[in-house]
Amino acid sequence: MRISTQFNGLGIGSGGDPIYAYDRTPNAQSLRMYVFDHSTNTWTDTGRTYNTATTTTGSFNGSLIGGAVDLSTDQYYFGGFVSGGNQFKIWRYNHSTGAFTFKGTINTAGTTTGNANGVSSPGFRRGSYSWFPKQPRVLSRTG
Repeated sequence: MRISTQFNGLGIGSGGDPIYAYDRTPNAQSLRMYVFDHSTNTWTDTGRTYNTATTTTGSFNGSLIGGAVDLSTDQYYFGGFVSGGNQFKIWRYNHSTGAFTFKGTINTAGTTTGNANGVSSPGFRRGSYSWFPKQPRVLSRTG
């Protein structure tokens, strides 16, 4: 299987499973979902695609850059900064149903150059919180 160079948004569940990522289009606004198959040690195309640029899906005009898995539900969340970096939009992918849902927008301290990367990788920095406000988790400070 060929995956493009736009593979991004790695999200890893509790205990290392599930593992999600997406292959985004060159404009970084549409994507194709993948899940890692531990039995074959390969990425599997879920057959699900999504366009974030339409009005009904959040009217996104930026670049998708990150992903995370809610450790209590194994549902995948992904998002990116709008053009200009003053907002970060978030969507959810439910692997069980194949459904995508626009979840909302976070206002950021964006700049005109789009370098507002403060929320781009939730949970991947020691001491950071995940994107899930109902269940904030602080990562261990060991290591």
